[in-house]
Amino acid sequence: MPRELVEKLWCDFCYADGEKKTEATETIKINGKQAYACDPHAKPILKALETFEAVAERIPTETSRPARSGRSRVARDAPKPDAGDAPKPKEVREWAKAHNIPVSEKARIPQDVWERFYDAHPDRRPAE
Repeated sequence: MPRELVEKLWCDFCYADGEKKTEATETIKINGKQAYACDPHAKPILKALETFEAVAERIPTETSRPARSGRSRVARDAPKPDAGDAPKPKEVREWAKAHNIPVSEKARIPQDVWERFYDAHPDRRPAE
C-alpha cells in the first residue's frame, strides 16, 4: 500500500507566544540560525531585513582583501628581493625532527619553530 509522509513546519513565533499552531510559510535564516514563520510573523521580519540590507554598510572582515586598483605599487623593473640562503621548509622540518621538536609533515610550520631554527642559525635569518 503506497504511503505519503507529509512534514508540516509550525511557526516558531506562534509557538513561543503560546498561540495555536500555525503552519509556517517562510524559513528565515540569519547568521547561521533559522526560524520558521507564518505569514503574519514573516512579513514584518522580512520587511525589516529588506530595509536593513538597503541601508546597512558592509563591514570588512579580517579575511577580506583590499580592493585592487589594477596597477601594482612596485615598479616592474624593481629588483626582486634576494632570497639568499633562506632555509626551505623541508630543511627546517629536518632540523626540528633532529632536535626532537614536533612538526607536521605537511601543515604550516609554526612560527616558534622557525624562530628556534633562526636562533640556532642566526646567519640564515632573512633581513627585515
